[in-house]
Amino acid sequence: MHHFLDEDDDAQEEEDYPFDDLSALDGGSPIMDVEEHEFTSKIVWEGGEERAGHLDMCGQKLRVRVPDQFGGSGPGTTPENLMVCAINSCVTFTFLKASRAILLEPTALEVKTTLKLAEGPGGGHEITDVEVEMNITVPKGKEDKALKAAKAAGRSCLMLKAMQGNVAVKVAHNIKS
Repeated sequence: MHHFLDEDDDAQEEEDYPFDDLSALDGGSPIMDVEEHEFTSKIVWEGGEERAGHLDMCGQKLRVRVPDQFGGSGPGTTPENLMVCAINSCVTFTFLKASRAILLEPTALEVKTTLKLAEGPGGGHEITDVEVEMNITVPKGKEDKALKAAKAAGRSCLMLKAMQGNVAVKVAHNIKS
């Protein structure tokens, strides 16, 4: 089963999909268990010839380096790399939350996210497209539940919701048993 959604398909599928967010899937419980969250990250820049540092997120450290194209000394982690990882993990975790809410146990899940940049009108780069491909395997007879959870993830992921109206977002669901 293969489904492909993008912003234009939302209006056509609204009748088939009555949930605005995950709270409708499991009787009203929210995605997160408190009303407000605050997230902080910090970069400690070591400088020098390596032009590197580390990013501290929730007690975990990630080595970061300025990439060649920005005058750095080699391959490095860019804000775009981090953004595509944030989108990917958001869709994945939101799908898993939706699956749990409807008592679905996927047997396999692979989510691939691609973020595209292009030169913008002012000469700088801008994000133009985000494409998410969800490959989901579920027990036989659970494909409809998987589709419901996949649609919920595409509509409820906070990262994708933040991009609405600014970036073309496409979410593909490949479901098999």
